[in-house]
Amino acid sequence: MADHDQRLKAILRECLAEAVQIIHPPWSEGLIFDQAEWLQQELFPDPPAGERRSVDLVARVPHVHLDPVLIHLEVETADALTSLRDRMPRYHHHLWTRYDAEVLSLALYAQVALEGRGFDESSHEYYGERVRQTRWPYLGLPRLDGVRYVEEGNLLGCALVGFMRVPEADKPRIKAEALRKLAEANIGTFKRYLLMECVEAYLPLDGPLMQQYQHLLFTQPEYQTVIRTGKTTREEGIELCEERAQRRLVQRQLTHKFGPLSPAVQARLDALTMAQLDVLAEELLDAKSLAELGLEGE
Repeated sequence: MADHDQRLKAILRECLAEAVQIIHPPWSEGLIFDQAEWLQQELFPDPPAGERRSVDLVARVPHVHLDPVLIHLEVETADALTSLRDRMPRYHHHLWTRYDAEVLSLALYAQVALEGRGFDESSHEYYGERVRQTRWPYLGLPRLDGVRYVEEGNLLGCALVGFMRVPEADKPRIKAEALRKLAEANIGTFKRYLLMECVEAYLPLDGPLMQQYQHLLFTQPEYQTVIRTGKTTREEGIELCEERAQRRLVQRQLTHKFGPLSPAVQARLDALTMAQLDVLAEELLDAKSLAELGLEGE
């Protein structure tokens, strides 16, 4: 479960626009996703000693005509929704209270189908009357037609096809087609790596199906990009994963020691090279302030 969680959260972080578009398209209208600001995932409903909660992903996204909104994404990889339905109203309320902004909560279900797409909800009744209700759009991957989602070309749909319904005989072609569309997409190396790696991880083939897949790659001209791009993307993607992991680790350590980082400090942190991050990781152990680390002040 943990591997599913981390892989899917990393993908959704890189594919925020595609996630909203595929889960509930109307909410994507007017949002400026390339200016999204990722927010702290830990919530403290009753500081300093209250219960600590951690949402999966939350970003503040500007709107063309309206005030910025919070996009709140939850990934559920369990085979039941009881826990999520208990948590979702609390997360929604705490985010709304903390940031005083419209909260658009969405969910991705990896192992629960429901109707495939729609609205899930959690409600509370008192003496037979509904006194509280929270609703959110969801995507139940196991119910979805993987062939259709790959053919439609949504990059996130291509990456998640391994969770969807795909006829056994179609799997070699659909895997090749999903990887082709990701290889040819106009996206960054890290994003491409995450998406292609997800296809490989959740749409494995063996025996005759693997032979058919390899035959497609090596004999059909349209799939040559999968071979050319796949190796380079994997090598560069692994390096970028290591760099981002180091950067996020240092960021968490700084936040734990000095509190939430200002936009200016975050910008300086983002500009550091890997070598500089390694030095910073050692120096912050004894540092008394952000200024001492060169991250604050002139």
